[in-house]
Amino acid sequence: MIGKMIIGWALLAATVATAQVADGEATDINPFGTPAPQVNTGPVVENVAPSSLDQFQFNGLMVMNGKVRISLFDAKENKSFWIRQGQLGEYGISFQRFDEENETVVISQGGVTKKLSLNKVKIEPLKISAPRNTIAMPSPPTPGSVTRATPGNRVETDEEARERIQRVAEEIRRRRAERRQQLENRNNGGSN
Repeated sequence: MIGKMIIGWALLAATVATAQVADGEATDINPFGTPAPQVNTGPVVENVAPSSLDQFQFNGLMVMNGKVRISLFDAKENKSFWIRQGQLGEYGISFQRFDEENETVVISQGGVTKKLSLNKVKIEPLKISAPRNTIAMPSPPTPGSVTRATPGNRVETDEEARERIQRVAEEIRRRRAERRQQLENRNNGGSN
C-alpha cells in the first residue's frame, strides 16, 4: 500500500511538472495567459505637440545677392510670403537654416522650431473627357457681328481654318481698296 502511495505521488508530481512546462511554452497561444511584452525594433517616433508652425509649408528657395530667402505658404490664411535668413518675417517667423541635401528648412517662432520639407509638385497629364451632347444657347449678337450656323458638330482642320482666314483677309483688303477708291473719286470729283 505504501508503494502504491509513493507511485501515486510520483505520478501526481510528474503531471504537475509537465503541466507547468507545457503551460510555459503555450503562453503565446493561450488566450487566458498574459501576453509577452512586444519588442519594437522600428524607429522611435516622438509625439510632438501641435504648434502654430504646423500650418506652414515650404514652397521654394531663392538666393539673390548672396542672401537666402524661402517661400512659405500659410494654409490657414491661404497666402504665401518670403522670409530672408536671419531676419524676423511675417507672423514672427524666422528662417534658421537650409539643408540642401534633404531639401528641408528649419523655421522658428517664439522659441518653437519646426523642420519643413520642400513641397513636391506632382504634374499630372490633362484628362480629356468626351464632349457632352448639350445644346448651348447662343449668346445675343453684338452690333456689327455676323453669326453663321455650323453644320452639325463639324470641326474644321488647321488647313481649312488657314484658308478661311486667308479668304477673310483678302475680303478685308478688297473692301479697303474699294473704300479708298470711292474716297479718291469723291475728292477728285469735288476739287474739279
